[in-house]
Amino acid sequence: MADLARLPGAASLDEVIAVIERDGGVIVEDFLAPAIIAELKADLLPKLEACSAGRDDFSGFRTRRMSALFAKSRRVADVVIHPLFLGAAEHFINTPVVYGSGEHLRSVRPGLRVGGTQMIQIGPRETAQPLHRDHWAMLWRFPDYGRQVRMQIMLAVSDFTEENGATQIVPGSHRWNEERVADRSEAVSAAMTSIASAFRSLSTRQPYGKRKTCTSRSAPMW
Repeated sequence: MADLARLPGAASLDEVIAVIERDGGVIVEDFLAPAIIAELKADLLPKLEACSAGRDDFSGFRTRRMSALFAKSRRVADVVIHPLFLGAAEHFINTPVVYGSGEHLRSVRPGLRVGGTQMIQIGPRETAQPLHRDHWAMLWRFPDYGRQVRMQIMLAVSDFTEENGATQIVPGSHRWNEERVADRSEAVSAAMTSIASAFRSLSTRQPYGKRKTCTSRSAPMW
């Protein structure tokens, strides 16, 4: 399987935006310093071990999830304020919205908010998710509603490989309407090493892949 496009950690914001506009997602290598990743792992992974696995095929019977990450590690803030992630969110999400009518017509920017944080650990022999758009969880439709609703970042704190269920992305699907059905053969892998990250629009179709190994892979998401 081909890989999602990737850029070095020294890439410019314009380069990151250009790839997301084209493909709907991008991998940024060496996104955070190894010391910050180590602190995130030390803060989050022991707490994640106490969380139960999912209860259905979509959430995964061998997948753990943990929310409210700001309360569990001071290093979570380092991700949110990173200039590449914050800049991409400003570009795609904080775009003017026109509302009202007649003389009361207004154009405003919605601002940026952290919609949620979650640590996900996919366990050995987990089954693959179906292709989906995460914005469906927000009852959002694109392009019907005129703009993207959220920019997501997935930070690898362990290596993502095809064998341990790396997330898959369908490039360009962030521009499709809701009626366009994706096929898994159109997907590429978001395989990446620990300390890399993947940015993507929630309108991009994606699942995580089937686990073929006895190892887990872990990632916090914003």
